[in-house]
Amino acid sequence: GTMAGLTELHLQGCQLERLPSALLALTNLRTLDLQHNNLRTLEELLSLAHLRRLSCLRLADNRVLALPATIGVLQGLELLDLTNNQLQSLPPALFTLHHLRRLLLAGNLLEELPAQVKALQLLTELDLSGNRLERLPPELFSSCLELRILNVSLNSLSSLPTGLGALSQLFRLDLRRNCLEELPEELQQRNPDSNAETFVCSLSSCDYTWASCYCEVSTSTRSFKGYRFL
Repeated sequence: GTMAGLTELHLQGCQLERLPSALLALTNLRTLDLQHNNLRTLEELLSLAHLRRLSCLRLADNRVLALPATIGVLQGLELLDLTNNQLQSLPPALFTLHHLRRLLLAGNLLEELPAQVKALQLLTELDLSGNRLERLPPELFSSCLELRILNVSLNSLSSLPTGLGALSQLFRLDLRRNCLEELPEELQQRNPDSNAETFVCSLSSCDYTWASCYCEVSTSTRSFKGYRFL
């Protein structure tokens, strides 16, 4: 029999260091799960032209050092999970994937989020937790207006750019374990009733704790009525 009609392939935890040649025959693949392997490079993967049909690519818990420019061939991609790899930067080609809805980059070595993120206007979830970010580009707030979940915990952010209030769809914002000294005024002005779902804002500062043990909320956040702080 042939597997050419296969649309999903799950190869988690197979200790793969390179891709099986059998992938060449899978011309209808939509979902490819390669989590928990030993992949270091994606050049081989992205040279497979038929993978342009992929909508879901999971590569969490590998050893990927860099994203090649050829990531741009995956124009149908809606979910890209690169959690817990060794990425130090993001190539411009990543931001040509205009159909991306979920971009998961937690647990890497990223020091910067390029302003080109503004091109990903369909993003609903962005996870940048556990990186080395010191700032966020204002374009993230002014252009990625569909964001519902934004996780920037465990970074080195000392402030947030203005414009957070423009993210009217946002209902989960995780700011824990940064160096934030104050909250953006826009959070105070946000109408808690603007979204049917509970707005969850998780806070903790390197200098002092706003939400210790998920229960104590300091005076600086007591005015945020209608929000549930973790």
